[in-house]
Amino acid sequence: MLFNSYIFLFIFLPVTLLGYYFIGKRYSSRAVIIWLVAASLVFFAWSNPIYLILLSASVLFNYAYGRILVKPIQRRTLIMALGVAANILLLGYFKYANFFIDNINALFDTGFHLETVVLPLAISFFTLQQITYLVDIYRGQWQEHGFWDYCLFVTFFPKLLSGPIVRMREMMPQIGKNFRPRLSTQVVSIALTILFLGLFKKVVLADQIGTYVAPVFDAATRGSGISFFNSWTGALGYTFQLYFDFSAYSDIAIGLGLLFGIKLPLNFYSPYKSKSIIEFWRRWHITLSTFIRDYLYIPMGGNRHGFARQVIYLLAAMAIAGLWHGAGWTFVIWGGLHGFYLAVNHGWRRLKKALGIESDVQKSPWWSSAPSTLFTFIAVTIAWVFFRADSLSAAVEMFKGMFGVYGFHLPVTYYAPLGAVGQFLNNIGVSFDLQYPLPGFVPLAIIWILIALFICWFLPNVQEYMSDFQPALEGFRGESKKPRFSWLRWKPSLASALVVSIIIALAFLGLNQVTQFIYFRF
Repeated sequence: MLFNSYIFLFIFLPVTLLGYYFIGKRYSSRAVIIWLVAASLVFFAWSNPIYLILLSASVLFNYAYGRILVKPIQRRTLIMALGVAANILLLGYFKYANFFIDNINALFDTGFHLETVVLPLAISFFTLQQITYLVDIYRGQWQEHGFWDYCLFVTFFPKLLSGPIVRMREMMPQIGKNFRPRLSTQVVSIALTILFLGLFKKVVLADQIGTYVAPVFDAATRGSGISFFNSWTGALGYTFQLYFDFSAYSDIAIGLGLLFGIKLPLNFYSPYKSKSIIEFWRRWHITLSTFIRDYLYIPMGGNRHGFARQVIYLLAAMAIAGLWHGAGWTFVIWGGLHGFYLAVNHGWRRLKKALGIESDVQKSPWWSSAPSTLFTFIAVTIAWVFFRADSLSAAVEMFKGMFGVYGFHLPVTYYAPLGAVGQFLNNIGVSFDLQYPLPGFVPLAIIWILIALFICWFLPNVQEYMSDFQPALEGFRGESKKPRFSWLRWKPSLASALVVSIIIALAFLGLNQVTQFIYFRF
């Protein structure tokens, strides 16, 4: 079931919310939790009920295993490792079995065959969350809870399909014996505002920009020889499509969580405003970034054994993160490239410190930090090509176009309206063709990209817009204490209601063509 579908917005959500409210008024907190677990299982099973067996088995196994780990037993490290390994094997079979067999056949010229394994929805997210559960218990970070509390911790539908990856200490204190509906006019207003702002991002921004992305990457898959302007339109378009798509899901999840009395952790915070790759990963998919740091990078050794080994750990951790996103070499390269970016970023910081020229980029004026933001944005855009391309060959085709191998072409109809600019472009090698190869580079696509760029760089994000009410579990730690965008912040007023009403209307007009969230594939 999709958040951006009529059945979710007009049937599932109202029924679930009414049940949550009336059961909470009449019965115990356990009954409320069971109701939300049941609703979450219906939500999960909507597309394919058979995978309820897989989810239920995973929940039962990890809960039972956690109860073992919490006791003072011998060989706790080995037992914890076996539990984590069982989760990884489950994920590995469903997500990577075909990938590994295909690569073994290609490498050793063998003929192993495995029927195509269909990837169950949300398996990457509920598996990682339960790994954190086992490891946190092993580390002594136990939070008191019962079986139904644990079921809700894993299956809570607002965050089940694409995160955030919630930890035990973040959610368990919010549920339990005192869990009751806390609906008020203000809570509902804040929650629905965040939900519909997210819906607007998805159906009005991400999906509209996406219409100019697919033709370009499909042409790259066919090896059609994409020109410079087309390829950059596709790459930038996907950069913003993914931004608004994932940002939308993150906002909707927080809004839905608030409706049901649960604050979810922040998972997305204006990553394209980042002045470095290190900062980018503090803002993009925040809960995955902290998972990589706390459960992969630091246990490997982090920065405790010298810079050379730190680089190796960064490359390994980010390559694994890339593989987690998808069973393909394009994802591994994307992760490895970000590992390389991070290594260069850390190396540059070390060099500046050694030379005594260390400076606080966060506190510098915008005009001096703008080149850093632009450079980071371009590096991220280049890496997204691997993330989106269907194959390595398609990614290479995109890069050929982006670096001008296939020339600089524009439609001939652009020549006359551009006037002197058109003549100048023609003089420096831009061709105006009668048969233009792709519809991607058109004025409307450029307008959408410029609008997206303006929103990402110059407007407050949803958390800043709603910051007076702290909708997420905690704010972004790297943000300045100085208030920003105070005049744009949401307030319970007629003006805010009017703005949100317009956003809601535009969002509902875009629901005619329901598309899946991009991160559902992972």
